[in-house]
Amino acid sequence: EGKNSAAASVSFPVSIGGVYESVKRWHRVHTDLCTGIPNDTKEKLRQLSESSVWVPTSRQYWSESARGLGMVDSPNGGIYFTKNPTDALAEYNAKKDVANEDGQGRDGAPAAPATANADDGIANKELVLCSDKTEVSPYVFLLMSQVQPTTFTEADRFVARSKGPIGFAGFECRHCSGHAGLGKYFPSSAKNMCTNSTSQNIHSHLLKCRRVPQVVKAELDELKRGGRSTDANLTNGWRRRFFDKVWMRLHGY
Repeated sequence: EGKNSAAASVSFPVSIGGVYESVKRWHRVHTDLCTGIPNDTKEKLRQLSESSVWVPTSRQYWSESARGLGMVDSPNGGIYFTKNPTDALAEYNAKKDVANEDGQGRDGAPAAPATANADDGIANKELVLCSDKTEVSPYVFLLMSQVQPTTFTEADRFVARSKGPIGFAGFECRHCSGHAGLGKYFPSSAKNMCTNSTSQNIHSHLLKCRRVPQVVKAELDELKRGGRSTDANLTNGWRRRFFDKVWMRLHGY
């Protein structure tokens, strides 16, 4: 690092797998000290860091992004580019633009890219149907309308509490497709899926997810505050019956 450079301005990871830790250190150590970063940029970084969380599968994201930019591990240690970094970045961004090409999801939300490892049969399943609307609370109906089917992959093993065989069916936030491991759920049974804890985990993710429209977040909060008053006309056991249906749709029973 130069004499006038703030700490952690330069990193030399020994492998692509070390990029994740280098970025964390840069963010933690360098950004506040660097006089070259505009204050509004520092504030934006601070806000974004508070609205998200570093999770183990972030390693996968940084490793895949590094490879997408043309980086490879050197046999003697370190990283080198297989192509011009500027050209690689342009190519990488072009691929992302194509993947996200002006799709619109329900409620006007940008359509999230399909989960790369999801089985086509799983991906095309609908977990919540219009006919469910009269049989569940408005809150649960809206909540579960924000998720889509996915399947368990090797990368999901790094996510806390996520264990299961490769290909096991689960669901993820339909707005971000469970980006970086957040917003992915793999209940082991219909009973586990039905718990208030699972619903609360989904709710918490949706409020933090930057891809979820504010109107959806506001409606979820309003319906949740309504509590039991919105469930008054439902028959006993409605919650378990609904999640049994979701489980059967998800697992093809």
